[in-house]
Amino acid sequence: MQGLDHRLSGVVRVAASETVASYFIMEAVRRVHAQHPDIRVLLSTSIQISNLTRREADLAIRNVKPDNPDLIQRHLTRKDVGLYASRSYLAKHGEPRPGTAFAGQALVTDPQAGLPGWADTFCGEPTGNGHGAIELNSGLMIIEAVAAGLGIGELPTHMAPDYPELVRIWPTRSEPYDLWLVMHGDLNRTARVRAVADAIVEVFETEK
Repeated sequence: MQGLDHRLSGVVRVAASETVASYFIMEAVRRVHAQHPDIRVLLSTSIQISNLTRREADLAIRNVKPDNPDLIQRHLTRKDVGLYASRSYLAKHGEPRPGTAFAGQALVTDPQAGLPGWADTFCGEPTGNGHGAIELNSGLMIIEAVAAGLGIGELPTHMAPDYPELVRIWPTRSEPYDLWLVMHGDLNRTARVRAVADAIVEVFETEK
């Protein structure tokens, strides 16, 4: 019955990382409210992947393409991460040398580094000789920590220009990542979910 719901009102639950929510989803919600003020978005920001088959969210933006046949996915964009440090950090510690695995350098990391599919590298450089200055489970806090001079981190290249104190290290090195919009197949024809999904797609297409 959810798939037959044509009402442009009610709650739509969206799951995304903090960085994606801040840079993309907020604008999508603004557009939804402008056109459909009776739709209320519940936005969950977490590094944990919401389970759409258990209805933990109606829509999710993920950086891994799901293989569950019950889920519908749409590729939104491909972005890159690069290596960054603050000017004050580099003045004190100097720039790392390629091939040294960040020897003598402080690193700003996140818990996903130890998960399957996540290599212990920063932009292809092993991190084994660096020491973890701080581990954060928030993308926005990782950027703030690097900008504050706590260490070197991998940051989305499209966000770094908003922090003028950041310096990109080894500019020729980057790692791509994809973002996918995912929903359960049962909700594809639910009007309020479709409206929010369309707004999210529109924001990403405009951003390109």
